[in-house]
Amino acid sequence: MARERLRKLTAEATGRRLLEIVVYTKHCRVGGKLTLDDLEVTEIGDWKMPEFRSACVYAASQGWLFVANDTVALTTAGMAAA
Repeated sequence: MARERLRKLTAEATGRRLLEIVVYTKHCRVGGKLTLDDLEVTEIGDWKMPEFRSACVYAASQGWLFVANDTVALTTAGMAAA
């Protein structure tokens, strides 16, 4: 149970950090899209793939980002949450 809670906290933290990078570092606006190549030059480039996937899944589950293949698009909810 504690391990699962820690995993959720990690997913939430990385999901929120991903959102911050999309909005504040990459200056993305609602409907704007970024590719993995766009994100590679940020600290995300240093994340392990499971961490990145976890962040994407969490952010998408919150409705902040729309994730498809290697593209991330910012939603209205994501801009409001940033």
